[in-house]
Amino acid sequence: MKRFFLPILFTIILLGILFPGGEALKPILPILLGTLLFFNFYNIDIRGKHFFRQEIVIYFVIVLGILPALVVMTTKFLPSPFQLGIFLTTISPAAVSGSIVVGMIGGSLELSIANTVIFNLLSPLSYTILTKLYFDTTELNVSSAQIIVNLVLMIGIPFGASLICKRLSSLSRPLRILSSYINILFVLIVFMAISSSSKQLRTIPIRELGSVIGMTVLIVAIFYTLGLLLGKDDRTKRALAVNMGQKNNSLCIWLALSSFGPLAAIPATVYIIIQHIFNSLLIFLFTRR
Repeated sequence: MKRFFLPILFTIILLGILFPGGEALKPILPILLGTLLFFNFYNIDIRGKHFFRQEIVIYFVIVLGILPALVVMTTKFLPSPFQLGIFLTTISPAAVSGSIVVGMIGGSLELSIANTVIFNLLSPLSYTILTKLYFDTTELNVSSAQIIVNLVLMIGIPFGASLICKRLSSLSRPLRILSSYINILFVLIVFMAISSSSKQLRTIPIRELGSVIGMTVLIVAIFYTLGLLLGKDDRTKRALAVNMGQKNNSLCIWLALSSFGPLAAIPATVYIIIQHIFNSLLIFLFTRR
């Protein structure tokens, strides 16, 4: 499935536009995301000594400090759901599956895993605090406390379950086999995001959608470029580029759909496509013989 991932993704997006009504599937979204996160956490090797890296501080300053403020200032011209959606993708933690790409391009797996674990576990606070700081959440009719609780449960349960299952050797083989099919869950989550907003998308002017796509491409490019520039050596540069650029968009989509409305999930869906294009470029550049 990995080989045909982008064509499949484009097909799913088209189907989501053609067949609205994805909101009816929202009750199963937490189950899909929880399962996806469980397998992603299960497949990475977590060790305490990897968590003390200066690049983690760099990531924190850029992703949760500087860029959120810049994004808010430069996207004021967009309708509020799109502005919020772009903001959420900007502050989203690194994708747990990003370590696969990091390994393929010869990046530092230790840095990638540490970064991923820290900022995914931190996401209940970072999403809630930064959203409340930059947006009027009372106007959006969102309970900050409820967002924290939802995110803690959504991240904490799969993470804890993965740690327990790693200690059970009898589960190792079946779980490894099942993990090869988890992209199916990711595709279903994307379909739900597009299908839920399909009717509203048809009423949005093309110019506004073009602006959302353009801003998203720019943000992705900035993240990957900064990662390549700020790492101290080749291995950390490659890891930091993927960690900054490849986001946990499944988590972002779930948060947008459950708390802010379907249109806020559109930028994350666009981001998914762009990040996979950038990852493909990195793989091409760094695996040539």
